[in-house]
Amino acid sequence: MQPMERRPVRREVYGRIYDITHRITNCMPVYADQVDGVGVLLWLTDCTKNGSLSNISELRFTSHTGTHTDALAMFLIIIMMLALMPMLLIWKFRTALAY
Repeated sequence: MQPMERRPVRREVYGRIYDITHRITNCMPVYADQVDGVGVLLWLTDCTKNGSLSNISELRFTSHTGTHTDALAMFLIIIMMLALMPMLLIWKFRTALAY
């Protein structure tokens, strides 16, 4: 009896997965509402050299930094708006006729 060949479980469902992530740096383009840019991304807040019990780093950036995945949410909002548009147009037309 031959041992079973162990293969990793395939995670992709629809074909190949392409990694499109970008390296996050403090000089990368930012979302339009961020006037001060990305700024300092990572800094040491507590350090054992200063008497703390552990080294603690802090990492901060907004959800629109770099490659992000809210495009589906924007797509769904547009689809909902397009689906409601005929009802809104009919309502507007009926209210215009009422006057």
